Amino acid sequence: MKGLLHGIVILSSTLMGFGQSNPYADSVIAVFESLSGGERAQAVAEFTRNTNFHEFDHTPYEKYIRQAYAWEQANPDTQLLNTIRQGHANFLIADGQNAEAVRQLLKVLHSGEAVSTRDSVSIYSFLENLYTEVEAYPEAWEALRMRAGILSQLPPEHPLSVEFKHEEVQGSALIYYNTGDYRKAASGFKKLIPLTSGEKDFHRLAGAHNNLGLSYIKLNQPDSAINHFNRSIEAWISKLENNGSLDTSFISLVKGNIANAYVQKGMCTEAQPLLLEKVKAGVIVGNLNWQINGLNLLGYTYLCLGKTETALQLLDSAGALLHQYFFTSGYRNNTIWRVEVLEAMGHTKDALDQYKELVHFNDSISAIRDRARSDMMQVIYEVEQKNREIKLQRARASEAEEDARHQKERQQFMVIGFVLLAVIILILGWVIIQRRKRAHQLADKNQRIQQQNKIIEESLAEKEILIKEIHHRVKNNLQLISGILELQAVKFDDNNVREMLREGQSRVRSMALIHQQLYQRENLGAIDFQDYVVKLANDIVVAFNDEGCKIDIHIKVEHFSFDVNTVVPLGLIINELITNTIKHAFKGRGSGNIHIDIQQDGEEFYKLTIRDDGLGLPPDFDPDKSSSLGLRLVKGLSRQLGGDYRFENCDGSKFIIRFKDNHFS
Repeated sequence: MKGLLHGIVILSSTLMGFGQSNPYADSVIAVFESLSGGERAQAVAEFTRNTNFHEFDHTPYEKYIRQAYAWEQANPDTQLLNTIRQGHANFLIADGQNAEAVRQLLKVLHSGEAVSTRDSVSIYSFLENLYTEVEAYPEAWEALRMRAGILSQLPPEHPLSVEFKHEEVQGSALIYYNTGDYRKAASGFKKLIPLTSGEKDFHRLAGAHNNLGLSYIKLNQPDSAINHFNRSIEAWISKLENNGSLDTSFISLVKGNIANAYVQKGMCTEAQPLLLEKVKAGVIVGNLNWQINGLNLLGYTYLCLGKTETALQLLDSAGALLHQYFFTSGYRNNTIWRVEVLEAMGHTKDALDQYKELVHFNDSISAIRDRARSDMMQVIYEVEQKNREIKLQRARASEAEEDARHQKERQQFMVIGFVLLAVIILILGWVIIQRRKRAHQLADKNQRIQQQNKIIEESLAEKEILIKEIHHRVKNNLQLISGILELQAVKFDDNNVREMLREGQSRVRSMALIHQQLYQRENLGAIDFQDYVVKLANDIVVAFNDEGCKIDIHIKVEHFSFDVNTVVPLGLIINELITNTIKHAFKGRGSGNIHIDIQQDGEEFYKLTIRDDGLGLPPDFDPDKSSSLGLRLVKGLSRQLGGDYRFENCDGSKFIIRFKDNHFS
């Protein structure tokens, strides 16, 4: 076993240089050298934007990035500049200059040039990772939110929609993982699994299960972790089978994670072969991270099994690699387990020295992280400040252009205004002359119109007096007829004849009353119906209340003004119905009540209701078969008014006449 472990360490050291070299660097540089000017700048920009410089030595490309910047500065092209900046950010991240990488990426976003959807998402993904690395979590969440905003604007059928949705969920889960909220991280990685489907997504499905397993390890649930690690391996095998690929290094990585779960369960012996496989894979692909992690954890398994010598040898091997490829978690685990091994071996002083070194290291890392976060926040502030200054300069330039344009427009308006003013003065002079002529003509016309109006007013006054005189004479004639009917009634002994003459006299009086109101009013065409009904009802009570019954008339009539052609038939209807009520409704009674009500019924119609609290109508009463002249008059006059009538028995009798004002007919 010692020989095998020693061989692994030697092989790792031998292949480490190969893992960091770029086997096709010469061919890429040859392509660059074959181009010149804008073609070279474009080729460099595209290559650096799409290359992961972590995988090989990137220093040969630095001078070409500088040349691309120089060419663009001499030949401004914002779109090309943004591509160069994205490639430069890639280079800076590989070089450990994260703050400067953020500066370049923010410059792209604030350049004022439209950035493609894919590039925007890529930039916000970089920013999210860089902010998370220095624990600038509010900025990381903001980058994630901006990326989600881009996603929300894509239609569901867009080819990038599913890919970006996957990145959105994964980004939030990674932030939760890095901030120690492993439950939310696990929930996020679970959401990724339904988003991965089809042959192209096997690698995503494998990654989702692997990350979910890592979250369960942090939650101290090793069995759940092992389950998802195995499912990750199954997904990766499906990827290999579908793509015909021989890349099995990822499987070795996941097996190393299974080993971690075994260690958490105390199954150190079962973990060792998996860790050896991970170390071998790291040597083959030149990945020092895998080698260091594998050797560290392998050393811990031997510590758990009580084999401290072997454990220390493995940790020393990992420590040697850390001198060539240093990363924080690898060094921290190596030192922690080295302290435990030394204590187990009884080397207390060496263990204490290692522990002090670890404390000093943690303090240094904390200071470095704080400084990195401070540097990045300063870059963000400087870029935002610069962006505000650029916007302010643009706004001022725009205002200056706007002022110059307004000044030019004002000058043009002044010239046009002088011309228009001269034209207006000429037009006004001509208009004044024409108005004076028209004023004289209008004065003559007005004088003639006033004379004609005076003649018309005098004529109207004469006609009004004449009409009033006519109404007065008609009223007198009707009263004369009423008097004649009264004299005739005296000559007859037959009560029926006398009653008929008296009813005729009442009808004549109802019409005479109309003409009396007409010549007494200013408006000769309309009659205030309320005044008319009050006078008419009182006259009828006086004329026909022979039995001395106390009859109260209740009138509810709004101040309607009807045309004379409406009032005459309406007055006759009221006369007939009230007369019949007084004659028949209250026989044998000392008192009674009559209600007269007129209301608006719709836009054109009115409703007249006359009811009493008397004896009511006989059960077999049929107005159509009645021989009463009064009821026949009511029926005919209702039709003349464009309406109808009906009756009801309700603690007395009720007649309802629906009619129109003939003024509107």
